Amino acid sequence: MTLEHEDWFPVQPGSRIAIENERRILRLVEEYCRFRAPRILYEDAEGWDVRAIVPGVAAADFLKQVRADPHAARCTGAAVGRILAEQHSRIPASKLDGWLARIPPWPQSAAITNLPKIIQDAGLLARISRALEHWREIALHVSGAVLVHCDLGPWNIAVGPVTGEVQGVFDYGDAVFGDRC
Repeated sequence: MTLEHEDWFPVQPGSRIAIENERRILRLVEEYCRFRAPRILYEDAEGWDVRAIVPGVAAADFLKQVRADPHAARCTGAAVGRILAEQHSRIPASKLDGWLARIPPWPQSAAITNLPKIIQDAGLLARISRALEHWREIALHVSGAVLVHCDLGPWNIAVGPVTGEVQGVFDYGDAVFGDRC
């Protein structure tokens, strides 16, 4: 049996807003882009939805093949490049500005707070802190902001189970309206 859809339910505080934001992003991708992403099949007033999945398997299962086959690596890279070019150039900024976060949810505050447990160099910790503050300031005021996936890796790319051909992208939960770089 092949999975064709999945259900998303808000179960934690704040998850309803996260699901609503991702649903809005998926609708924009569907409207403006040609590549595949999950499609909203049903949206309930209680905040949950049903989504058609991108067919295939996570590309993470094909990492060994891509690493060993330069042709497969080039094809995969070219396909992901086309997806990023569409995502960054086709969705109007006016559709993202004002509601989508400008800064990704990482690095998490807890991870930064725990750095002194593994780094004892006070100078290095101070430089890390300044770099993160500087990065946040830049991220808030970037010009030419676009839809950025923020977690695009083989774990969020669907490929054909036999061919390894890129089928599409999923999991826009960390997406931001930010710097394409």
